[in-house]
Amino acid sequence: MGLLERIFGDADLFNPNHEPPGSDKGGQFAPAREGSGSQAPVASDAQAKIGQREREIAAIKDHEVLYAVLRNGQEVKVDGTSNRVNLSMNEMDSGKWRGAVVTHNHPVTGNSFTPEDIYATHRGGFGEMHAVADLGGGNCVRYSIKPEASFFRQTIRQQIEDESASVFRENKKKIKAGTMTVDEADRAHYDMVWRRLDKALDGIMHYKVEAFNA
Repeated sequence: MGLLERIFGDADLFNPNHEPPGSDKGGQFAPAREGSGSQAPVASDAQAKIGQREREIAAIKDHEVLYAVLRNGQEVKVDGTSNRVNLSMNEMDSGKWRGAVVTHNHPVTGNSFTPEDIYATHRGGFGEMHAVADLGGGNCVRYSIKPEASFFRQTIRQQIEDESASVFRENKKKIKAGTMTVDEADRAHYDMVWRRLDKALDGIMHYKVEAFNA
């Protein structure tokens, strides 16, 4: 589900025509319709199921795997490519995913959510969205959001683009000043974006970063 591409490429880092990350010319997921989200309860054992699946998929390095526990307790698995899990617009709009607890791995970089992840959460009305990765030796990271109902009434695309462009400019200055490397900027970019967006939205995304062991 993530479009895991490098934030900064050495060749075009200072190219004035370089698009900031998150500019998303089209993207896999369109913005949600207002009011499409739902905070309907999911099965009581959803967190235990998702936790087990996250320990299984965190270390997978060659492709993305998505697991979801739907409101009725049904577990869904979708296998993807090295940088994407495809869910159709019809799936997103069907209501099937509303309130679901959804997780997937980020095998290429281990970075935080991409805009496509957030757009999918917004459009599908997910109850929670997680992204996990093994950083080495079974030491894993979990990024998560648990949006409040008001999140789904937000028009988020422009806000994401604005925050992403702001972080891009800020980190570009740090790279020029020699206080941040390209790799550090790459790893930090979307974590910074979601922290700032959540703050701008008064915490309604409930964005968290946690460590766990596989």
